[in-house]
Amino acid sequence: MRDESNARNKQSLILAMLEISKKTDYGLELARILAENYDKGPVSLKQLAKKENLPYRFLGQVVIPLKEAGIIEAKEGTNGGYFLKRKPKDISLADLIKALEGSVNLCDCVDCQRTVGCRSKNFWKEIEKNFIIQMERKSLADLI
Repeated sequence: MRDESNARNKQSLILAMLEISKKTDYGLELARILAENYDKGPVSLKQLAKKENLPYRFLGQVVIPLKEAGIIEAKEGTNGGYFLKRKPKDISLADLIKALEGSVNLCDCVDCQRTVGCRSKNFWKEIEKNFIIQMERKSLADLI
């Protein structure tokens, strides 16, 4: 019973450490909605924010790295809005996370003072490798 409790505590700790940022959360939600509307024309950010109860100003900041990464595009004008530049099946979750966060790294051993002789490094690198593989295998189409 105690081992089961310890396992649950460790799992909760790892999940707490791996919590995604609001920027990534809203960015994934925005991308999911654009994927649902793929081939239906641009989606107004203001209407999307209101309908989905998402903060409009924050979404305005989230679209910038997604545009810079070539994931979404904007169309100006009365029927303007945002749309995906590629099919949802061609955009991996790793692509989205990299665009929003800059990387998919779970640990940063490059700047660590303890790199030499660190016994945890290989463990975390293995977890990170598997996480990245899963994020590369999952596409935006899997969210819709």
